[in-house]
Amino acid sequence: MGASGNYGPDKAVDGDNKTRWSAIKGAAESWLQIDFGEKTKFSKVVVNGDYADRVAKYSIEVSDDGEKWKPVVKEVERECNQSKSSVWEATFKSVKKRYVRLFIHSSVSNGNPCEASICELEVY
Repeated sequence: MGASGNYGPDKAVDGDNKTRWSAIKGAAESWLQIDFGEKTKFSKVVVNGDYADRVAKYSIEVSDDGEKWKPVVKEVERECNQSKSSVWEATFKSVKKRYVRLFIHSSVSNGNPCEASICELEVY
């Protein structure tokens, strides 16, 4: 789920920290998913670039079909330091799934709720 145009979901996986994905303005919760096209083994998600520190609470979920999701990282709260430049990661027991998504429960900017926005979502 996300905004279109300059802030579409494709911007979160384009390898360019100068572009970014942004959720729809005013969205309390949002998510960004990756479809590998086939089952792929992974155990880490990295979020980086400007605005990554807006993410205050998140989960990492996986799926075989893109419909039924299972959390591999349950609701983590982060301290948002508003540095506007950040890299953070979530590691978990290795899984082999077709889909992974970053589910953002809340985002904060300057102490106020805001829409989520990240530059890059990487999966290893």
